[in-house]
Amino acid sequence: MEERFAVIGRNRNKENFRDFYEVLELESSVSNIDIKKQYKKLAVQYHPDKNTNCTDCEEKFQEIVKAYEVLGNDKKRKHYDTTSGTMAPIHSTATELTDNNYE
Repeated sequence: MEERFAVIGRNRNKENFRDFYEVLELESSVSNIDIKKQYKKLAVQYHPDKNTNCTDCEEKFQEIVKAYEVLGNDKKRKHYDTTSGTMAPIHSTATELTDNNYE
C-alpha cells in the first residue's frame, strides 16, 4: 500500500507565507488579551468601509482577520506555534482509486 501525504488548506511556501504575528505586529509571547486588543486596533485602522480610497486596505484587512482567526483561538494558536505557521503534513494510508482497485 502506497503512503500518501495531504496538506490541509492552501499550498503554502516561504515566498507567499506571512507570519500571523507579523501581520498583527506582535511578538509570539503576547497574551490573548493583547492579541485581541491589537486585532481590534488594526481592524478599525484598515477596515475597507473606513478607507474607501485605499486599494491595499481590503487585502490588509483580510490578512488581519485570518491572523486573528488563528491566533485568537487557543487551540489553533498552539497548532500554529507548534508547526511554525506551516501546515504540517497529515499521514494517510489511503490509496488512490483507479480502474484496477475500484469495486
